[in-house]
Amino acid sequence: MRINLSKSTFSKLLISQLAVTLMSCSLLPLNTSTALAQQSPKEQNSLQAVSTIPKLIEILEQREIYRFSPVAEAAMQQLVNIGKPAVPQLIESLKKNRAFLTFGIGETLSKIAQKDSSVTQILIDKLGDKNTQIRIGVMIALDDDSFETALIKAAQNKNPRIRSGAILALDLDGNKASVLPLLKKALQDKDASIRRSAAISLASADEKSSEIVKILKNGLKDKDSSIRVASASMLAQINSQTASATPILIKALENEDSIIRLIAIEALSKINQNNFQILPVIIRAMEDKDSAVRYMAINRISKSGKSSKATIPALIKALNDKDGNIRSAAIYALGNMGSDAKTAKPKLVAILQNKQESDENRGSAAMALGEMAKDAASTVPVLIKILEDKQSTKQLAVSAALALDKIDSQALIPALVKRLPDKKMEVASAVILSSIASKMKENKSNFTNAQLEKAISEFETALRIIDNSVNEIPEDKVTALRQSVALLKE
Repeated sequence: MRINLSKSTFSKLLISQLAVTLMSCSLLPLNTSTALAQQSPKEQNSLQAVSTIPKLIEILEQREIYRFSPVAEAAMQQLVNIGKPAVPQLIESLKKNRAFLTFGIGETLSKIAQKDSSVTQILIDKLGDKNTQIRIGVMIALDDDSFETALIKAAQNKNPRIRSGAILALDLDGNKASVLPLLKKALQDKDASIRRSAAISLASADEKSSEIVKILKNGLKDKDSSIRVASASMLAQINSQTASATPILIKALENEDSIIRLIAIEALSKINQNNFQILPVIIRAMEDKDSAVRYMAINRISKSGKSSKATIPALIKALNDKDGNIRSAAIYALGNMGSDAKTAKPKLVAILQNKQESDENRGSAAMALGEMAKDAASTVPVLIKILEDKQSTKQLAVSAALALDKIDSQALIPALVKRLPDKKMEVASAVILSSIASKMKENKSNFTNAQLEKAISEFETALRIIDNSVNEIPEDKVTALRQSVALLKE
């Protein structure tokens, strides 16, 4: 299981999807006391440092995406400087089950262990901890080539938890000569958890050799269903091996264990989108009792775009799901289908008008309608009402405006002019108006004289409002709007 933050898909996902507003904060000064004053400077410094450990961990927790926070990075470095005395509290903090915190603590423990080899054995022993979150955090800490020798030894430990964790943390992209035979042997282990870990670790290699493929294909015959599914899931990532993996993954969607179903649907989502066997299975998975499985199934459809028109009725049904994330995924999938999804218009409009729904989902519904272009012409009055409503958030109003731009930009112009005096929408309105004017300039011959005269009049009204504004509207957009108006008049 490749979990090194420097190269994992997970960390890239965090960077692309999450924005962090950093609050300025300084680490608390170290407290002194009469008792400390009676001790040597070295003892005082040691006790002072140890006393700060809970606060430093708290800083990591408060700024979970620690790589974006100078304060959190400083706290991490202080913990590394404290070293081994910080390890017990760091390991205990893993129980909080906070994904980003777990990665931060894992990297901190890794750095400490690289400085102090005695910490490595502590981490190896913790691979056998009864607490799952502690085991995961320790695996993250040990996912570095510098621990390979210790992990190879731990992979032969009598404790199956330690063996399993060590196998997952081993990097096959490192010393293949020593690691590959160990993993092959682990696939024959009598403990199913060991065999499953070996299959996952084998498939995590950057390069899938013919030998690895052969080993994974043997895993398809394992008596334990979870091993078969893990092997099939890994083979599904290799284009030439999907034929052997697909039937097992489809069958796995009937498994009582939701984790196995989730692994199966995630693997199926990577198989050729045009595979005729997959779509009916994906549609059934959209009604799975586990929301994670439903989400993954809809996400697979989103990637298929217009090639999955048969899923539209199921997607419309998913718009009623009690889980907001499922509704969000369904809206996005429908938007990707454009006008093919026009039967979803009534439900999307209902979501757009529902003030109990999240702004994100309401905005997404507006954008999905926009993707239908002229086929969503009947929704223009609703979108204009959302845009002109001063109670609408900026996010929602902008989404409505962008949708209108795709459906009927002429109807959008006066609505944007109305919002220009509103400080909340002033800049967005000016930018969108400039874009509309530019597009009209490029396609001037497509408009009647009446349409041009009306648009020019509205653009000039907009420019007068902008000229009297005290706010900073991007000068290049204002200049572009003036130039477009001048050319439209010619």
